[in-house]
Amino acid sequence: MALRRFRSAAVLVVLVLAGPHLQTAPADTSDDKATPATAQSPSQSLPIAAICIPGAKANLLAPFQPYRQKMGDSAIDWSAKELVAVGRSEQEYGGSSGALMARRAAELLALRNAMALASGVRIGPEGRVENLPQGQVILEGCLKDYKIANVHSRTTRGQTYWYAEARVPLFGVSGLSARFYDAQIQSQVPSGVNRAPWPPADASPRGDVLVIDARSCDFQMSMYPTLVSQDGRVLLDMQTAGREVAINVGPCAAACTGLPFEKLKTAGLESGQAGPTRILVKATAAQGAARTVLVISDADAGRLLADPAAASAVRGGRVVIVVKEPAFSHVAS
Repeated sequence: MALRRFRSAAVLVVLVLAGPHLQTAPADTSDDKATPATAQSPSQSLPIAAICIPGAKANLLAPFQPYRQKMGDSAIDWSAKELVAVGRSEQEYGGSSGALMARRAAELLALRNAMALASGVRIGPEGRVENLPQGQVILEGCLKDYKIANVHSRTTRGQTYWYAEARVPLFGVSGLSARFYDAQIQSQVPSGVNRAPWPPADASPRGDVLVIDARSCDFQMSMYPTLVSQDGRVLLDMQTAGREVAINVGPCAAACTGLPFEKLKTAGLESGQAGPTRILVKATAAQGAARTVLVISDADAGRLLADPAAASAVRGGRVVIVVKEPAFSHVAS
């Protein structure tokens, strides 16, 4: 289904006026009307977007499946780098006008849930969006450019429900990152960091992808995870790739795979064929209160820091963190 994009918060006023029952819409945790689904959820029927690694060849990403961190009926899609919030509304009246009211109610509730979802997004080692100064302003701003998708109805035991999804980008000029990056870079990256010296990137990057296998760690994905060596050198954080990549692309994406580490090097690639490849490294631990800091061995860190292709991948945001949770499965609607 085509996505509808809105660039003004004024649409919220239209949606609030769509039906009087929205004025007292209950919290998401209730079983009352006009809440996200408490029966069958439509979020599982959505096509899952591809892994968003700009400049990476499709065959390099072929072994990976997208990863969505489920939050009730909504999710943070760490592969597509967007929030996917679900709204559900019961159709109280018959006819086209009743359907329109319920449809708009579902859209409004999806937006409300998108704001709640955004507030809990981990930024990095130093907390979540909701903990930021001016956090509410940031949240309201990120909803000025969102997409409504997959609006549909479903009848259960004679009652019709309308469902909608609000999709909010984490990165890009209209994403969450653009609204806090400059203000937060100092607090998120403490002074005196022992930053590892990356070599100059390839003059003509081939599109190699750095793959960090974190499946053996209790790692928690964030917008700006940190990668450090055992001796404390920082190889990746929200400053490493530079402001343009950090805001518009993001430093990395998360994904899942059923392949063992040893097979990720060559899976889907023709033997002996020149061209971009996967640069593999295995994380040995996850650190920090939020478990958003990945640790690799000093030997692996040294190998990466001597590789211009790895430097190019990091500076271009072509990094995949493999997590152990299964991909968010979906069923036919």
